[in-house]
Amino acid sequence: MGQSISPRYGNMDALGLGGDSQRVPITTGSVQSAAFPNSTYLRLVATVQCHVHTGSDPVALQDSMYLGADQPEYFVISAGKKIAVIAHNDPEIVGKEGVLYVTEAGEI
Repeated sequence: MGQSISPRYGNMDALGLGGDSQRVPITTGSVQSAAFPNSTYLRLVATVQCHVHTGSDPVALQDSMYLGADQPEYFVISAGKKIAVIAHNDPEIVGKEGVLYVTEAGEI
């Protein structure tokens, strides 16, 4: 089996993709993931445009970091932290809800 190489992120095999995943609903109100027990790399993929925020008890707002739909992003999160997500408030897509897929991609 060949290595997975991403021009943006390098050798993806080193991340150990295929870890535990969470499905966090994306709605018009902020929703939190479960806490991560260890510092880890995360792969986030949203099915709709949204905003995300991290912390011990995070609340995602419209001015939180934007995450586009169907565009995987990679982040690091510290042990004990959570991710909160809220749907992007755009007049053309109001009411559109989806799922934020959060996959652990290897401990730091």
